[in-house]
Amino acid sequence: MGLLEIKNLRVTDTLTNEEIVKGVNFNLEKNRCLGIVGESGSGKSMTTRAILGLINPNLKVSGKAILEEKIDLLNTSKEELRKIRGQRICMILQDAMSSFDPLYTIGYQMIETLVENKNVSKDDAKKIAIDALEKMFINDPEEVIKKYPHQLSGGMLQRCMIAIAMTMEPDIIIADEPTTALDSINQREVVEEFKRLREVTGTSLIFISHDLGVVQHLAQDLLVMKNGVQVEYGKAKEVFSNPKHEYTKYLIDTRLELTESFIKSMEKKEVAI
Repeated sequence: MGLLEIKNLRVTDTLTNEEIVKGVNFNLEKNRCLGIVGESGSGKSMTTRAILGLINPNLKVSGKAILEEKIDLLNTSKEELRKIRGQRICMILQDAMSSFDPLYTIGYQMIETLVENKNVSKDDAKKIAIDALEKMFINDPEEVIKKYPHQLSGGMLQRCMIAIAMTMEPDIIIADEPTTALDSINQREVVEEFKRLREVTGTSLIFISHDLGVVQHLAQDLLVMKNGVQVEYGKAKEVFSNPKHEYTKYLIDTRLELTESFIKSMEKKEVAI
C-alpha cells in the first residue's frame, strides 16, 4: 500500500441518482507523480475534490481513501479533514487569479496561511514566504509579496501558489489543470517547478490535466478517465507506449498533436541544458 490508496470511489447526485464517478481505484506512492487525464466532464476534478470533501452537499461519496494505511479521508471528521487539507494535502487550482483574494497582497495571504497552519510568527512567516518564492526562481521576492494578484501574470501567480504549497511541506499536492490557461513557455516553466518541487522535497503529486504532452513529461503513473469511468491505469511509460483502451489510444493520437509546441519547448530546454 502506498501513501494514498483509493478504493472503489463513487460520487452520486442524490437529487437525480446519477452516478458521476463510477468506481475509481488508484494507489499514489511516495515521491511519485500520478497523472489523471481525460476530456472535460470525465470526472478528473470531481474525483480529487471528493477525496478532500470539497464537493456539493447534494453529492454522496462512497468507497475508501486511505492515507498512510490508517486514515480514511471519507470517514473522518470535518475538523480533522480541514487540518489534513491545510497541512498534509494541498490543492492548486486551475485559475490562479481566482485562488487569491484580490483585496490583499500576495505576501499578506502567504503569511496568514503560514501563521494559521504552521504555528509560526508573522516575522518568521515572511522569511519563509520570501525563501519559498526564491526557490521558485522569482526575481525580487521582497517586491513580489507587496503586489496584489492583478499585478502579476498568470504564470507568476501559479508559481506563487506552488510556493505556498511548498511552505506547507505537504505529503501530497493535487494540481488541478494548473497549466490550462498558460502559453507553452509559461507551461514549461510551471511544469518544471512542479518537477523540481517533487525532486527536492519528496512530495507526491497528483497532476490533473487534459493535456497529455504535459502529463507525459511529469507523471510516472497514469489514470485515464471518461464519463466518470476509469478506463485505464498503469505506469505512464507503458500506457503511452502500449495503450489498451481505444479511448486512451484516441487521446494519445489527438492530444499529443495539439501539444506539439509544448513538447518542442521542453526538448529545446533539455538540449540547451
